[in-house]
Amino acid sequence: EERKTIFGLIGDIYITVEGGPGVSEEVGTAYARGVAVVPLIRTGGASSGLFNFPSEALQKPCFSTEEQWALLANADAAVDESAKAVVAMVQKLTSGLAKQIVCGTLNRDSLELPMLLSGACAGADETFGEMAIEHGHQLVHFLGPGDEEWASEKAKETQRHGFEHVLKPLIEHDKISEAFEKAGYSRVLGNQRTNDWRDKVAEMASRRNFLQVRYADAVYVVGWRLEKGKDQFTGRADVCPRETPILDVGGGTGWACQ
Repeated sequence: EERKTIFGLIGDIYITVEGGPGVSEEVGTAYARGVAVVPLIRTGGASSGLFNFPSEALQKPCFSTEEQWALLANADAAVDESAKAVVAMVQKLTSGLAKQIVCGTLNRDSLELPMLLSGACAGADETFGEMAIEHGHQLVHFLGPGDEEWASEKAKETQRHGFEHVLKPLIEHDKISEAFEKAGYSRVLGNQRTNDWRDKVAEMASRRNFLQVRYADAVYVVGWRLEKGKDQFTGRADVCPRETPILDVGGGTGWACQ
């Protein structure tokens, strides 16, 4: 039992082939952590949904195409084609731009520049993305867990090729956490520094925004400004004037700037 628990806690990507109750238990622990699960559904057993295998893990994830996911489920497909689909998913998860940025392995010479790094939200993000494409620039919209729900319809329709989904373990990497905490000392002040301030800020996509700015040559900001004496979470609640950050750009954009 201890082995199963440990296995579910240490991996970044879990590939399952058939399996029984033990595999379902390990995957349940892993999936709850927000890591990637790639089940070869065609092999049956736990991987096909038996033994209380997490049903959500059988739904197509953001890092897979419809065709790739179908190859995992289709028992009539050539085995090597299903294997290639698994390899493609793993490669996408392990060689993305976000991982290189966080781990400090980014080789700028390997990039096709100029490149816009953004977040696919309505307004400035989608408009900057549209302009980047029009002028032949590369485009990457970083999306953390659940962020695609907030992506604009225009971005989904015309800029989806630039979407890079970032899984929870990378969003919570020590490097991002270090920057997050450091920025917090300048932004979350006085009575606003409650036990749940990190959860409030996480809802602003602030951790994801680290990816947009760490290696940026320039940061262009379109946002709103906090009024003196207003809280930095919503910009509406009254606080001591000294608790409004000096860098008074609001929302997650403010955290990117900080």
